[in-house]
Amino acid sequence: MACPVRTTSQPEMSITTPATPQQSHAWEVAYAPASEAFIKNQSIAYPSFEFLRQYNGALEMFSGIELENPNVLVVIDWVSLEAHEAYEKTPAYQEYITLLTPEIAGGATPVHVHFVVSPDGALRAPITEVLWVTPKTDATQSDVVATLDKLVAYANNPRTGVIAASYGPVVETPGTYIVVVGWSSFKAYVSECPSGTLHDLFKALPSFAEHYIRGKSGVSFGDLVGELSKKAEVTDVHSVLTEFN
Repeated sequence: MACPVRTTSQPEMSITTPATPQQSHAWEVAYAPASEAFIKNQSIAYPSFEFLRQYNGALEMFSGIELENPNVLVVIDWVSLEAHEAYEKTPAYQEYITLLTPEIAGGATPVHVHFVVSPDGALRAPITEVLWVTPKTDATQSDVVATLDKLVAYANNPRTGVIAASYGPVVETPGTYIVVVGWSSFKAYVSECPSGTLHDLFKALPSFAEHYIRGKSGVSFGDLVGELSKKAEVTDVHSVLTEFN
């Protein structure tokens, strides 16, 4: 569950609405159980990505282990959905899968996302949060999108501990969305989301108590995720990613 809404009332923020989704680029987001070998040594991913880089349809590539569970997260920026689909029909794709196999211990679950703005800043951050958003039956798409716009606009404000954020519709499941948020540090996440999913993981940090209580007033990232949770089912995971470019 993503960090929840606080009960205190908060002032409205000025929101800049993101642009229309970039339909040309298709970002592949894939999860799979991580192999023991990958958990011990993430550098075993290099051969697969070095091989994939030879194909000019694949641009930016990121990989890492989910903090909550031993899963691999792979994110690849394809020049288009058609480019990825064309690559899957080539003999080179099978060789790529063979190189990828040592990293995973089960089947991958890939989807494609047309982000409103490139998520590369969030993916390069020290901590990357991925939120899966499925609107509730009594919520309209326009309401959910308006809240996503507000959430991402807040996250991209330099006052917060967020480096960058973006969202976009999932191609395979129309009406659902993925949000990517790049946090500058564990402390920044705890400050904005004191009851978030990483709460227990941070209890062991010596500085946790100091940063558990926010030193500012007003709306927070957690408040806006709580607002979104009233209109959609929201689940989130966190990873520390490596860029392979």
